Amino acid sequence: DIMRDGIDTGTLYTVASGNGGIDLGLEHAAGRFWFPQQADNDYQLVVGATTVDDTLASFSNFGATTVDLSAPGVRYLSTNVTGSYSPFGGTSAAAPVVAGVAGVLTSRYPGTFRGHPLLLAEHIRRSSERIPAHTGRTITGARADLQQGLDTTSFPLPTFAAYLDESRRLNDLAMLNTHDVDFIDADGDRHIEYLLEVFGGPFEDQADPR
Repeated sequence: DIMRDGIDTGTLYTVASGNGGIDLGLEHAAGRFWFPQQADNDYQLVVGATTVDDTLASFSNFGATTVDLSAPGVRYLSTNVTGSYSPFGGTSAAAPVVAGVAGVLTSRYPGTFRGHPLLLAEHIRRSSERIPAHTGRTITGARADLQQGLDTTSFPLPTFAAYLDESRRLNDLAMLNTHDVDFIDADGDRHIEYLLEVFGGPFEDQADPR
């Protein structure tokens, strides 16, 4: 219910992949379910941990269809309860890095990303740094990269129309017009949403109904 409330208000969640060093895809196939990592939730990014040399950490859970991307998560300095700094690690350290990336991008481009978590998630995936050794280990085979996310020349901001053309995430149609549409998405789920009409141009140039 807490996650659903956040989704309803346009929240993107970043979720630690877990520290078991296992393939979450194999876990699912074996009937073992990790929550929320394996939840059918398009409004979350599942994050694995990398070392300083961009190696996927040995403890990090991974999965070619279950873990979206990675981020630094081995002995980086973070604030602590004493008001000082200490080494921090684990996938629970990596996930907040991606949350920080999401926050900066939303602050820089509020018209595109605020209240539109699916666009934000897709931009973070696209602009992440491809790491050859991560291919087949995460969905993107990449590590989060804020600098590339801010480089809108190399990584243009997404438009909603283009996003719908290529995306499997049809359940973010809800925004503009007053008439409903009833449709079945690619996963066979039924949705009743508001029809969004965007015919090109940056999404930030469109009226934001939220």
